[in-house]
Amino acid sequence: MNSKNILFLSIFLFFILSTNINCSTQGLNKIITSDEQKKLIETFEKTLSSKDFKKENFQSLLQSSVGYQILSGSSIWSKIQKEDLCQEIKTFFEDFSPNSEEQYESQKAIWTTLNSLQSGSIIYNELQCHTKKKNNKINKLSPAIKELLLKSINGKSSRNIYLGGQTFFELEKTKIFNEKETDEFRKATLKSFAKMLALLEEDDPEVEFSQYILELAVLVVENYDSETSYQALADDDNDIIDESDKTESESEDDEEEYESLEGYLEMTIEELLENVLELIPDVANLLVENDGQVTQSFFNDESGKPDLEITSRVLRTFVKLKKLSIKLNKDEEEEEEDEDEDEDGDDEEIFTEEDLIGLAEFLFSRKSTQDISAAYNVITGLKSLDEDRVFKKLICITADKEELSIKQKSKKNAMNLLVSDLFGKALPADNIEVFLSRFSPVSKPEQSLTSHFLINQDRKSGQYAADLLAYRPSIGFYNLEVRVSYKPPKAGTANKKLRPFKPVDVTILTKIVGPVKVSDLEIVVKQPKSQGGSVLTRNKIKYPETLNSAKKDIVVNRDNVLSISFRVIAGQPSKSSKKQKAGFQQSINNLIETHQAMIKITDLETGIERYFLAIQKTKKYQCTIDINSNDGNMDFSSGKYNLELIIGNFFFEKSIQWNFSQIKINFGDLSEGEQKILDLSIENQKIHPDFLIKDEIKHIFNPDPKRPPKVVSNAFTGIMLIPFLLLIILLYIVGFNLKSFPSLKNPIAVITNLTFIASLAFIVLLFLAYFFKLTMFKTLFYLLIISVISSVSGYFTLRNLDK
Repeated sequence: MNSKNILFLSIFLFFILSTNINCSTQGLNKIITSDEQKKLIETFEKTLSSKDFKKENFQSLLQSSVGYQILSGSSIWSKIQKEDLCQEIKTFFEDFSPNSEEQYESQKAIWTTLNSLQSGSIIYNELQCHTKKKNNKINKLSPAIKELLLKSINGKSSRNIYLGGQTFFELEKTKIFNEKETDEFRKATLKSFAKMLALLEEDDPEVEFSQYILELAVLVVENYDSETSYQALADDDNDIIDESDKTESESEDDEEEYESLEGYLEMTIEELLENVLELIPDVANLLVENDGQVTQSFFNDESGKPDLEITSRVLRTFVKLKKLSIKLNKDEEEEEEDEDEDEDGDDEEIFTEEDLIGLAEFLFSRKSTQDISAAYNVITGLKSLDEDRVFKKLICITADKEELSIKQKSKKNAMNLLVSDLFGKALPADNIEVFLSRFSPVSKPEQSLTSHFLINQDRKSGQYAADLLAYRPSIGFYNLEVRVSYKPPKAGTANKKLRPFKPVDVTILTKIVGPVKVSDLEIVVKQPKSQGGSVLTRNKIKYPETLNSAKKDIVVNRDNVLSISFRVIAGQPSKSSKKQKAGFQQSINNLIETHQAMIKITDLETGIERYFLAIQKTKKYQCTIDINSNDGNMDFSSGKYNLELIIGNFFFEKSIQWNFSQIKINFGDLSEGEQKILDLSIENQKIHPDFLIKDEIKHIFNPDPKRPPKVVSNAFTGIMLIPFLLLIILLYIVGFNLKSFPSLKNPIAVITNLTFIASLAFIVLLFLAYFFKLTMFKTLFYLLIISVISSVSGYFTLRNLDK
């Protein structure tokens, strides 16, 4: 093959590979792991095993049952006391009597009650309480329930209409309603649904309104004959709507509303479903906006935060509507099955791949919860996204470990990849192919250690083993890019069928750790630059020599500079692989960058420790200490010092702490000031600074405010007594009237009157004592006693006066 052919073939392969990459989609690199599923199952089991079946627990019981069944694949109702639960629901239905003022005026109270009724009805039918045992059948239904359901279905709240309709259809299965009531409820439900559809087309749909229209559509399609319409129900009961009567009895606004509603009332259920299916893209746009911020665009609650319940409910409703559409159109279902055998169907997708991934990421972010309702919404939301008949298939590629060690190369140290759905269930191996596209350092993404190649599956574990260490990576972060492609099944195979999907790419951040070692450590003693900077001594120490390996002490005088330099390199694996694959090879002796590198110098006599940072310069780390300067900070202490190298990094399997040498520092004769510094340093090291005696803190309070002179105070006190003196004078002028005072012939009346007057005098004296001496609490105590006496005596005094 000549050079032109090789060049042409290379260009052709590059074009094919580039086209393939452009056509691929992004996948997920997380799932609900088995451990997380076990915790959720335990949470559900605790709720379901409870014997306290109160009405407010019905919704939690229902959500726990559904969540448990999705995760475990089996029902859990056999583990609880069915008869007790059936009896509890039966009693609740028959004895229900809400407070009308609270129930019908509080929207929250109505929602809570309807939720309990809805959940209790579903559980009642799921346990078959009305068929297995006669004594568990509901004998009668509380009239308050019928009134609340009919009021909710005929109301304006979309949520109440849905919850009321759902409860009615569940209770209808127990044959508890008579024929007239059934017709009334069915007509009201269908009319409210048509009214909501008409309102939806007039205005921009709101989140909650659109959500419950879709859920109500599911109820209508499931519970009415496909040819049924509101007009047909009215005709059966000779209750045809007369437009002329309508206009005479209602206002012009009601007339316009009815005209917009009339078209929907004449539609069959199948036609209504078609109209609802056309609304799905609009509602989907409310759920996810393609603005590059997918995770911030879900249905929001009142505070503006993404709402988990609404998001999950809408996804569940989309799945139900799609399945109902397939059920009503069996011919289309067969056509879709035929298309699935070849390629993806041409149906318009509800969400793009980016939207689906954003929704899944949002649900995954809420999976660590102990709340029953939140756990239920996460599980059911993810279960809906996993319905590949409705949404595009979400492929999850997860690794069993995020960290590999180059210390030992073996099959156990390989990166095992699982290709699964959102719940960790492996996809059929005969329908997929897994490729390792790139394995490149994060710091140098343009350099890949490997080329595009196929990864084989381990039949026992169902995982795909990628031997990344065969490419001799150095320690650090790497991007592992994996691609999953669809492989059509072979003719005649009985493997589980997988819907075709476009190639999916997932990038997994991988951490490679391994041993490291120190190389080329050198201790240099030299003169400062001001004196020429000539080298006095140079000592090289090989890692990992001990403290006593130096042949003689290294002496450093006070006018010298101590320089320590070294390199950090990757250590050699204990078992090197004989079969090294070709690719981008890295030298084992490349410089490794560290997050922490320092020299610890310890005074062997005093035990004082000092730390100096090692700075990377070119290919080495270097620590320079000027002994005589303030940077040295040796406190003029002569003697032997121990040198220790400390290196750390989260890529290292084990940090390095190496006592590599001892030196002798000589400061010579010290001046008086230097000796004081040395003595102070030694004294402070004997007692930790935190335990030294602190200086006394003297608190200074605010001085007393200046008071006025006593003459002024007494003058104002006298002024306060003027009204009392004025009262005495006026009484003297008017004259005292003691005619009503009881005579001595009635001693009890005399005593009560005198007691009443005395109690009033004591109250005045008590206020005066409070002003000069008493505290508030003592004053209140005495006042309580006097008040009781004053009240009793005052009562008899007034009665005597009345006589």
